[in-house]
Amino acid sequence: MVAEVDSRGSHQHHSSSREHSHEAICFVCNTCPEKWINFQRKCYYFGKGTKQWVHARYACEDMEGQLVSIHSLEEQDFLTKHASHTGSWIGLRNLDLKGEFVWVDGSHVDYSNWAPGEPTSRSQGEDCVMMRGSGHWNDAFCDRELGAWVCDRLATCTPPASEGSAESVGPDSRRGPDGRLPAPSAPLHS
Repeated sequence: MVAEVDSRGSHQHHSSSREHSHEAICFVCNTCPEKWINFQRKCYYFGKGTKQWVHARYACEDMEGQLVSIHSLEEQDFLTKHASHTGSWIGLRNLDLKGEFVWVDGSHVDYSNWAPGEPTSRSQGEDCVMMRGSGHWNDAFCDRELGAWVCDRLATCTPPASEGSAESVGPDSRRGPDGRLPAPSAPLHS
């Protein structure tokens, strides 16, 4: 069996025609770059420094992440505890005239935490979203300068190392240029 992790961090197991073992490889998805914080198979970076929304987006992309997309109350609570109390840019933006907000990573808006009375449609041009210190969201002008932003990216997944095995894989061995481990091309155990 070979385990893969989809874009939401869920484990998937499938058989490989070249694999003779019936053991599942369970990946551990909790490895983050330095200065990033792991939570539920994602890594978060809490950036500081005055930026407009688009510059915060570029800062995340420069670190191989994106402005955060938030999909649950648990994730929101985690972010509220760690983010700036003065407000942070998040990856939600109104890209059309219908007032429909979308995440920059293309994921569905399946959770929201708008402040009472938000989003306001009375102010044309409030197309970017910030998270207030309370955790509530507020639509704001994209050229507004905020002192913080939040990036996310998927945590790196690694198979657990087998104790005493010469075939065990450490968290940094055999990684490709994208930071991922290659799929096994032969059985791990004969």
